[in-house]
Amino acid sequence: MSRHSTMAKECSGEGYKSHFKPREYFRSNLRGLQRPQEGNYLPWALKMLHQVFSHSGLHGQRLLDVGSGPSIYQILSAGEAFDDIYLSDFIELNRNELRLWLDNSPEALNWSPIIQYVCDLEANGDTCESKSERLRKKVQSVLPCDVNQDPPVCGIDLTFDCILTTLCLECACMDIEKYHQAVARLAGLMKAGGHLIMVVVLDETFYQIGNQRFYCLTLSEATVREALMKAGLSITVFEKCSRSEFADAYANFTAIVFVVAQKNPEKE
Repeated sequence: MSRHSTMAKECSGEGYKSHFKPREYFRSNLRGLQRPQEGNYLPWALKMLHQVFSHSGLHGQRLLDVGSGPSIYQILSAGEAFDDIYLSDFIELNRNELRLWLDNSPEALNWSPIIQYVCDLEANGDTCESKSERLRKKVQSVLPCDVNQDPPVCGIDLTFDCILTTLCLECACMDIEKYHQAVARLAGLMKAGGHLIMVVVLDETFYQIGNQRFYCLTLSEATVREALMKAGLSITVFEKCSRSEFADAYANFTAIVFVVAQKNPEKE
């Protein structure tokens, strides 16, 4: 991770709207964009998502991605398992980047190498172009969201078969109580028997984009498990990968976990 003697003040909350630069995030933190390299976060996350959406049988009608950022990597495998996909983010600049890609604008961020990487994982003869076109048709909307508010996603009144959130809640929630509340709000948007999929960093206090540091709530494995249990979710997958496995670590976390939890059936 880079060290800077003139580090900007750590940013959180509403400060994200003026300090988070999606294109800088794309360039500096999603490394391996020309070709995802093993030992980096991106191929690890893509493989975990491929595994759960392609091999576990998890599928359904509607999926909501909470805290999408400017990114579409997290829904590439989900697009093969769900009919209707909804993206959401707190920051308008991020939502604009998503719309540029959905419109196939020449100004959009270039996700082609990453899409091709997932095509290779799926090994079904699909091309980057056909997968992109199919995914664009499945995305129904790009919505504002704030996991600290109820409801956490604006402009929609639906329940979902699956909710996906990657590297989001620990950046949005300022304390453990708010984290528990955010997990419960997401659970409230899910159908009984639906699934919540999360990528979570443990023991992190900040992450960095260029010279700018952003606040991160310090989470333990026990805290994550407790929040899911209190929200009425049963963990089915909890895969932990140590920071030492990632060559591109740009934050002070100790591990990243990939979690799948199922909403318990409603009692009659």
